[in-house]
Amino acid sequence: MKQWKKRTGRIIVTMALCLAVTASAPAKIISRAADTEKVMQSKYKIIQEGDIVDYSNCYVYQEVWETKTLPVLTPSVKYTVTDAYRYDRTQRKRIMELTAADGTKQQISIKDIAFVSAATGGKVSDFENGHGLTPVASVADVTEWKFTLKNPYHEKNNPQGVREPKITNIKKQGDCIVFDYEDLYSTGNSYLSAVVYNKNKSEVIAYDRLVYAYERGNGTVAIHWPREYDKNNYVLEVFAEKYNGDGMTDYISDMRMVYRGVDTKWENDA
Repeated sequence: MKQWKKRTGRIIVTMALCLAVTASAPAKIISRAADTEKVMQSKYKIIQEGDIVDYSNCYVYQEVWETKTLPVLTPSVKYTVTDAYRYDRTQRKRIMELTAADGTKQQISIKDIAFVSAATGGKVSDFENGHGLTPVASVADVTEWKFTLKNPYHEKNNPQGVREPKITNIKKQGDCIVFDYEDLYSTGNSYLSAVVYNKNKSEVIAYDRLVYAYERGNGTVAIHWPREYDKNNYVLEVFAEKYNGDGMTDYISDMRMVYRGVDTKWENDA
């Protein structure tokens, strides 16, 4: 009994000393880095209710395009996202509802959204043949977004849509992915573009506009493919794109998967 009391006394004294030291020590400040988000996303769900989106139905089609004359585009309007993900029973599809300051509403079909990106500087392009695609940057906060919408060509249902170019002769040549393209149509502001995704296509790693379509063109593209892209099983997809610039809605064809990284030993690896 006496031994238990002695041990209990020691425990109480030790606890008291610990509490005293803790009380006298200054509070430890834990600093956390500010959350960042990529300026280009494949996930439309990054846009939430209350976000601002620059949107314009500015799709322009012309069979024969004078390349020196830029198309006149419908100016974009700033909309607030009033419903980010709603099922419309009448249309039988998921939509994103946008409302302008004057009360005008727009509805965007969720399945038509290929990418969302920062309205300004979200789709930077600086490609040179044989070089890599431009990595997608991360910033502390994106205040305004824009859409890249799918508008693929269909002979009967959408004859003025964006035609997917023919991609052939895909091969790995050294540290580059090389392929030929055919029938890259020019209907104004038209490009052959590409993205690199992570392996499950939930994140855009890099983006670039590879070739400007001056006319219905053919050619060869070589894209530098870093070894970490293979190690991470990244995916390369290409498509035709009508890129309309900052603050404007862009439109693309169907996308073609060109290459999926495989974690194999490279020639220069030890």
